[in-house]
Amino acid sequence: MRTLWFDDGHASTFNVAYPRMRKQNRTGIIAIVTSMVGKFGKLPPRRRGPFQFITVKQLLELIEEGWEVASHTVTHPFRFDLLSIEDTVYELEESKKWIEDNLDIVPEKFVVPRHLIREDQMKIARKYYPYVRPLGNPIKGHKIIHHLRDERAFNSRIGY
Repeated sequence: MRTLWFDDGHASTFNVAYPRMRKQNRTGIIAIVTSMVGKFGKLPPRRRGPFQFITVKQLLELIEEGWEVASHTVTHPFRFDLLSIEDTVYELEESKKWIEDNLDIVPEKFVVPRHLIREDQMKIARKYYPYVRPLGNPIKGHKIIHHLRDERAFNSRIGY
């Protein structure tokens, strides 16, 4: 069975994907931008949106149902690979701390925004997270999904 990754922490993951997947007794992985949780706004490069982002209460329900929460940084920098070492550590450390403090779990996965990362950043990321999602689809059979407009969009994206 295919594992679904939902990047960016859009509320549509909870409102569209979650009910459908729950009926099928399936779970997924949601990668959240911690500074956007519960907010309405846009992520870089600001081409689409604004979107409603998932709330802490919704995340806690997903966790209760067996979903995994991954870090997708604090601010979702447009070019993660251009960050200084200090800014890289901030994005990794603070996003992990936010998840631990607000969701009472220890995240094990990190999703690099736009998959742009230098080798020195990758070494640092692996100190904080056992799994750093690589370029493209993470593992054969896994699928990455971003914002979903409705159930029809969900169905077409995952091949239902």
